[in-house]
Amino acid sequence: MTQYNVQKAQWDELTGTCKRESCDLKVRNMPDGRVRLNVHGDDLEKVGLLKVRAEQLARGTTFSMWNRRLFDSATAQKLTDDLRDATGALVMVDKRIKGLRAYGPARAVERAREQLEFYAEELARKEYMKELTAQRTIQFFTEIGYPQLKETYGDDAVMLDLVSQPRKITVTGDEEIRHRLDRLFADSFGDWSSTKAVSDNEHTCPICMSPATAPSALGCGHVYCTECLTHFVRSALESNAFPLRCSGDEGQCGAPLLLEAAFHAHIEQNPNILRPCKTPGCAQLYSRSTREDGSATVKCPACFSSACAACGNNAHGGRTCAAAARDPSEDYINSHTSGIRRCPRCQTPIFKDGGCQHISCRCGVHICWRCLATFSTDRECYTHMSSAHGGIYEQEMDIAERRGHVEPAIPAEFIAEDRLARLQAREIEAVRPRGVAAELQRQRQQLADRRYQEDAEVQRRLRQLDATRRERERAEAERARQQQRGGWCVVM
Repeated sequence: MTQYNVQKAQWDELTGTCKRESCDLKVRNMPDGRVRLNVHGDDLEKVGLLKVRAEQLARGTTFSMWNRRLFDSATAQKLTDDLRDATGALVMVDKRIKGLRAYGPARAVERAREQLEFYAEELARKEYMKELTAQRTIQFFTEIGYPQLKETYGDDAVMLDLVSQPRKITVTGDEEIRHRLDRLFADSFGDWSSTKAVSDNEHTCPICMSPATAPSALGCGHVYCTECLTHFVRSALESNAFPLRCSGDEGQCGAPLLLEAAFHAHIEQNPNILRPCKTPGCAQLYSRSTREDGSATVKCPACFSSACAACGNNAHGGRTCAAAARDPSEDYINSHTSGIRRCPRCQTPIFKDGGCQHISCRCGVHICWRCLATFSTDRECYTHMSSAHGGIYEQEMDIAERRGHVEPAIPAEFIAEDRLARLQAREIEAVRPRGVAAELQRQRQQLADRRYQEDAEVQRRLRQLDATRRERERAEAERARQQQRGGWCVVM
């Protein structure tokens, strides 16, 4: 409901667009607080385009920026609330993808992005880091320094990285916390007593190099202090080190630690294998598919949302992932049924509603409408269409089938001219790149032979008609002579 309220002006605008397109967008408030949107219409293509726009609006704008200090902490909710009050945009934290989704008018979303970038820059300027190279220093901060800093300044202000080499500790804040870290760092080289209970464990913790207290044994056989192991695993979330490996035998063990935090790091580093559900806050995972034709669709068992298993976006059955990611208006322009395509040279939209497959753009290029190949002259284009596509039309037309019935009384010169024009058209359509000269010569000879045969046929029919006419005239003259004599012959 909150998301819908923030985007209400945009949904109202889309509702108006639906009405202009003879469609209907219905909004229903569900009992659980969610909002259901339904697009209805008689024109499937228009409904499909409006559906895509609705899904894009519901998905919001994704911010790829991520900072644990800002978003993976208790202050994240306050930060997003402040952003909404300041900019009017709703920003939601999605820890599964380590990203943000913003909802609202375009200007509000852009202001929220700028504000977040400013916060991140300010935070980076406040970070202060110390490398922990000596084993005794690592042990000091694991037992004493890190807990003291957390207790005084909070969890969000301190990060102990026990995975990276060299290991390090980072604080965020003003001069006070920096000076405190410097003092603790100096103390780590002095005389200090371990706070751990004396342990009779014969195993040495690979982190603090002391007998392991509250020991936790790994599959490789190395034993850690539970507290050290906890710090070690938490560090994996920041360093994205997977597989998280055992530090035993002075870092030479390398056995993987298949723990939950390490598993999350594995997901982040291998998005081609596993993907989190696209719904912010949902903990479900699914295997990514390599089939990008839109046929691999998964439905989350927790939030019931559907997604494409290849690209992770909303399900788009019947369309490839690349097509679904494109602008719907470009899909419409590029569709074969729309009659609109862009010129390959100047990108000007061109509309074609009939005729042959040759198109000339205002930029001067000649285009084959079938494959969008470009040529400098129309002759080159026609030659290409005949060679590559078998003709200049989308479907080859049989000239013989288009010939009408020619009455013999039509003058021979008209018949010859008509046949000549048709044969010339066939000649243009049948020319192939190889042996063009020979093909033209053959066609010319064939044309001459056909003209000779057609002329002979016309002359024969004309002679036949002339003979028939003379026979008819002779018979009529004979009857006229008999009538003039007045003689009758009666047969009894």
